Amino acid sequence: MNNFNWSNSICGMHKAHHSEVLKYMPELIPVMASFPNDVTEFVWDVKIHMLMPRQYPCIPNWHSDLVPRDHKLLEQWDKIDPSAPMYLWISNEPLPEFFDGREVKAQTWVRFNQLDTHRGTESKKTYLEMFHKSITCIYL
Repeated sequence: MNNFNWSNSICGMHKAHHSEVLKYMPELIPVMASFPNDVTEFVWDVKIHMLMPRQYPCIPNWHSDLVPRDHKLLEQWDKIDPSAPMYLWISNEPLPEFFDGREVKAQTWVRFNQLDTHRGTESKKTYLEMFHKSITCIYL
């Protein structure tokens, strides 16, 4: 499962039904097959990143996901159901950090919930792309 060909993929999906993910991103079939719960019970966010050094794939500051808010946008921590699971699966580095110190491994499902504080980490990799010199950008 560790060698993905993203060359024909779309850049991601936001709040998608699992069937849409399978239709538009079939390279994720083995990932979804390894999901530890019923895929139909979850909404799927998929993000494909091409990071340069010092960029982040997600929020770099400590935060919690999907905390309910009222009409004044104040967080409503008492409305969180800690038993409602969330999962993440990262294909490779950079990996997020959890405040409680739990380990995150690439290509492994990690269960967490809305109370679990975490942050993105900085990319250390360099991505190179080469263009033939006959190809130029058109600036308007």
